[in-house]
Amino acid sequence: RIIHKRQVTEALRRTGHANAFCPRVGDEFMVWFVIALGLFCRDCYRQIYRWLLPWRKNDVPGRSTLCEARQRLGVAPLVQLAPHVVQLLARPDTPGAFYRGMRLMALDGFVVDIPDMPANDAVFGRPGTSRAPGAFPQAHVLGLVEVGVHAFWRWLVKPRHCGEVTMTPPLLKCLQPGMLLMWDRNFLTYGHVQTTLARGAHLLARIKKNLVFQPIGRFDDGSYLARLYASAKDRRHDRHGILVRIIEYTFDDPGRSGSGERHRLLTTLLDDKPDPAPTLIELYHCRW
Repeated sequence: RIIHKRQVTEALRRTGHANAFCPRVGDEFMVWFVIALGLFCRDCYRQIYRWLLPWRKNDVPGRSTLCEARQRLGVAPLVQLAPHVVQLLARPDTPGAFYRGMRLMALDGFVVDIPDMPANDAVFGRPGTSRAPGAFPQAHVLGLVEVGVHAFWRWLVKPRHCGEVTMTPPLLKCLQPGMLLMWDRNFLTYGHVQTTLARGAHLLARIKKNLVFQPIGRFDDGSYLARLYASAKDRRHDRHGILVRIIEYTFDDPGRSGSGERHRLLTTLLDDKPDPAPTLIELYHCRW
């Protein structure tokens, strides 16, 4: 009901697997098998085979056969299939998924342990110190997620030493008009804001304390307009600045982390009447 057979067939054709034939564990079946590895991640290979083909109880291939078939399939068909299957899920009436008609999106990253294999170690690397390496190789994952439904819409998987800022541009190119993107303070650069606006999307982002913004106009809610520049030289000459709105605030809850400290948000929503500062503050901190 979710992944159509024709999508699997097309993905196999594009990656050169269309003519491969195996009567028991063909490439088309192995696509479903790899997907089932996520659905039944606590079960062994042979049990997953039984879930998919329950009428073949007495004809279950050995684990080595399934492993070889998975290696034969590779990752290319799944890479081709994913963008056609993983779609935006929220509807206009989905709670917490839209703000003033704009689809809420969030950009964030995390590190995940992967199998302890020489190939993974060579490609992704592992944490550790000069005294001892980490227990497992690790991959750095950056995802563009749909807020409200937490759909992992677009993503990048890179070696652990790759920084989030350098991984961001390809995901920003996936933004669509009418989206409101939220991210944490490490992602802010002039180029990222420029790309977000060029895609027809808006931005609501936390920013670091040491960034310099000179107010050029204040609103009744305490927020103010300023310009974001690519460099200090551009700021001195007042050239190529992007008009943004800065919101400063503090938390008065003593039990909350960062209470009493100054926080700042940057947004491309420049009018305080439809988008008052308290509303945007709450929207940002409730994104997850």
